[in-house]
Amino acid sequence: MLKLIGNTPLVVSLKNAEGKYVMINDAFSDLFGVSNEAVVGKSDAELKLFLNPLSIWESDKGVIESRSKQFVPLEPITDKFGDLYWFETHRVPINTGQDEILVATFSRDATKKVEQDQKLLKSEVRYKTIFENNSSGIIVIDKDLHIYRKNRAFNDLVGLDKRKLDQDDLSKYLNDEDVVDLKDLLGGLITRNYEFLTFKWRSLQ
Repeated sequence: MLKLIGNTPLVVSLKNAEGKYVMINDAFSDLFGVSNEAVVGKSDAELKLFLNPLSIWESDKGVIESRSKQFVPLEPITDKFGDLYWFETHRVPINTGQDEILVATFSRDATKKVEQDQKLLKSEVRYKTIFENNSSGIIVIDKDLHIYRKNRAFNDLVGLDKRKLDQDDLSKYLNDEDVVDLKDLLGGLITRNYEFLTFKWRSLQ
């Protein structure tokens, strides 16, 4: 059991009802730069590994007192250097059989995933801003010329109310010859045969 815990990539620790560490695994040691010997018998407040030891202990104590499992999808932990980590954390009460309850904490480091999600969100917000506020008409279409997204500038270009941003059909804004040419162009894009095409809009005004 201890060997299995030691080899898992999860960050694992075991504490008693006083908040003192009973053990930590290698992943815990590697992440926070401490040894099992230096940690055992001390609390988070004594070790000063984290800037928020009281909030960590409140979570641990809640599991011990309720004797119920706890799952935290995203738990922020700040180390003594001020670096913020995000963990997916499971806390499990363990009965030692000697009328003592320990709390085992199993955490998966989700810091990189959170950072990537934040970057993606910023990218999406930036894209949405560019898309919606661009002075050029922009649309998102499929190979059959169905419009899935369009901005207000496109509606202005074809003479539609700028507020009508629901799905649409590009074919109704083009003549039949341009529709055929554009579908051919899209087919070429799929096969990486890049071309350019110009056409005239058919205004609905």
